[in-house]
Amino acid sequence: MEDFRKALWPNANQFGLATQADNSKDEDDVNEAEKQFKDFQTAMKTRLEADVLKLKKHKLSIPWRGEKVELEDIAKKFVGVVASAQGFVGQALSTNPQAALAWAGVCFGLQVRRQYSN
Repeated sequence: MEDFRKALWPNANQFGLATQADNSKDEDDVNEAEKQFKDFQTAMKTRLEADVLKLKKHKLSIPWRGEKVELEDIAKKFVGVVASAQGFVGQALSTNPQAALAWAGVCFGLQVRRQYSN
């Protein structure tokens, strides 16, 4: 019957009239595509984890007066100083809208940095 149907209407697949044999072939293709996608996903996840690990190990440093100084340590100290003065500076700048807006941006950046470091 399927051979007769294919001979009668060879373009049945174009119109969604595929036979069961054709459907099983399509399912195999879909299963193979899903397997390839999962393999690709696993490989990319492994590579991403390796790259993140490299970034965590790498710390940016600069030479300063004969010593190597890590920029992360300097940034932590700077953020600590600014955070400790946050209330005082906020009160002082509240009378000037432009300065208060800029200070709000700095405070937002501090919050983002704190969340990132945790």
